[in-house]
Amino acid sequence: MYLILDSAGWYEHRNINIDYELEILQREGFTIPNENITMILKEFWNLRLEFTLPDGASSDIELNIETAIANFDDDAVKIYERIVDKELIPVGVLHFQTALILVSLDLNFYLVAEEGIYRIAESFISFLDVIINRKEVHKFTFEK
Repeated sequence: MYLILDSAGWYEHRNINIDYELEILQREGFTIPNENITMILKEFWNLRLEFTLPDGASSDIELNIETAIANFDDDAVKIYERIVDKELIPVGVLHFQTALILVSLDLNFYLVAEEGIYRIAESFISFLDVIINRKEVHKFTFEK
């Protein structure tokens, strides 16, 4: 896991300025993340993690609020919030910008893909482990 992070430019105690990203969230009407989420974003913001899935396919993960908002409708996020009954913040994209990564204020990571919304993990490192190793996750059902 850490090899993938290192190859993307991550280093221990990384602390990137994300003020612009927080301004984007506020402008788009999202709640400003709490300190725990902000720390995750500062550490992992804008890293493009490339990896091979167990079936041999290539994929990637990028924590970037601007990219997440640009590729997905913010109104849709409100629908996902009702489904999972939590306030959500768009924080990134997965698999070449075909899926949306959301985080709740209690640090649960969610993924929205064509087939539904999934609760993935309670930390970013666990999120990476689940996604990269294709572990089972809780799927919420919804209709578009």
